[in-house]
Amino acid sequence: MGKHDATFSKTFVKALNSLDNPSKRIAEKRMKKILDAPLLLKPLRGEAFVFSERFLGYRIIYKVEGNTIKFLKLGKRDSIYRD
Repeated sequence: MGKHDATFSKTFVKALNSLDNPSKRIAEKRMKKILDAPLLLKPLRGEAFVFSERFLGYRIIYKVEGNTIKFLKLGKRDSIYRD
């Protein structure tokens, strides 16, 4: 996909697969953007190297670990930050 390797949590994959096709295509485009330049997006406060990307009322939460991007969560803004 990009310059970095990607790993996906089970939670992320389940949420991605539950999206309708147009939303899933947009999510995949955002994931490519993340893999090309992961540190240029919005960092989460209080979390080292954890970032979020927005699309259509959803958030993608991911962590940068060296050359690997770990996609952690995908969900609606109102519930994604709980936990």
